[in-house]
Amino acid sequence: MFDDYAVVALSWNSNGSSLAVAYGKTNHTTWCEHLSVLCIWSVFRREFNPKKATTTIEVSNCLTEVAFHPTDPLILAGGTMNGEIYLWNIDQEDPQIAVSAIDEYFHREAITKLVWVR
Repeated sequence: MFDDYAVVALSWNSNGSSLAVAYGKTNHTTWCEHLSVLCIWSVFRREFNPKKATTTIEVSNCLTEVAFHPTDPLILAGGTMNGEIYLWNIDQEDPQIAVSAIDEYFHREAITKLVWVR
């Protein structure tokens, strides 16, 4: 399903043990209406396989940016083509903590950068 997708963003966590890679499409002309995927490799796990992600998360529209928290290696944020921002805890069975809303009064443009502020 995701064979024709490109790597659009990546981020290492604060202790260097996990790599998050966002896959999406880059040829959007309007609103994104297809899924994308976020893959996370925990590189120090005993069962590490470079060809199979430790965690895979499907997202409702194309991811454009991902950024791990600067000090908490389990918290990851992701931005999408449609302006949503996701927050995940990659250590949970259901990793999604929160997602921003989309309506006419909120941000609806592509997220091009995520920065954690201390």
